[in-house]
Amino acid sequence: MNLRVTDFYPQSEWLYISEHIEKEAREFSESFPASVRSIIYLNSLAQRLLLDYFREDFPNAITETDGETFWQLGINGSAIIWDNLRAIIVPSEAFDIEELEVCQEWVNVPQLAGDYYLAVQIDMEEKLARFWGYTTWEKLQERGTYNQRVRCYSLTRNEVTEDVDSLFLIHQYYRKQSNNKEVSSLLNPSLDRLIQLFDILGNPELTFPRRSVAFEEWGAIIANRNWRENLIARRFSQKESEPIHLSQWFENQFTKGWRAIEEVISPRLVPAFKDRKSTRLNSSHTVISYAVFCLKKK
Repeated sequence: MNLRVTDFYPQSEWLYISEHIEKEAREFSESFPASVRSIIYLNSLAQRLLLDYFREDFPNAITETDGETFWQLGINGSAIIWDNLRAIIVPSEAFDIEELEVCQEWVNVPQLAGDYYLAVQIDMEEKLARFWGYTTWEKLQERGTYNQRVRCYSLTRNEVTEDVDSLFLIHQYYRKQSNNKEVSSLLNPSLDRLIQLFDILGNPELTFPRRSVAFEEWGAIIANRNWRENLIARRFSQKESEPIHLSQWFENQFTKGWRAIEEVISPRLVPAFKDRKSTRLNSSHTVISYAVFCLKKK
């Protein structure tokens, strides 16, 4: 007799993954490099399914539109936002759930931190999904175990609140506002260090970029959408077949797919980085430095 995952959790409410949602998630993931399709498919599937579920009680619920920029960098999870609250959806394909594991970016980056973290189990074979618990930012910080090696916080099954319906009921009838999260701010790295970080993290042979530099520096890059997108472009873009003429960049003439430095870093930093009155850069190494910030846009 073959046991199904529903046999182990008969009391749970299972959500059926429709062919439409499954097809949308699969086609969306197939537009990305093979190395990240699995995480993109899992998260896209969970996000599409659970947004519909949220909207049954909270019609104004929305998702962030750039979730794939996190998934491409190995960050599992996505945000659903409603009534000024952020719920981080954390999907897993694990058959036997023992703990909720949340990537540090969703906890310690101020712009990304959630009010709640919802654990979701997905059975791809049976096309079923279920909420199996949730926790708050405060509880994750106070009681969660931090694993430095994988940069994740975790709570055991017994430490997670299993009654997810209570979360929906509380906010449906009491309209609780955002929790008072005291997330420490992250300082942006200096320009020289930022150049170094792009060189390090942009290496496509680097398997786990999110674990390769200090979290404070990584978090600052992840929090900035332009930096995040350009890091992805640097890691995944193919070489151009046409030559790149660096001298044209000083006239704001860019080959299709490249971006000006002003679009990537704060304008106030630009004067220290390039000399507009000259057709040459300020130092012997800045040709490479400037190229780092005119990263190829995917």
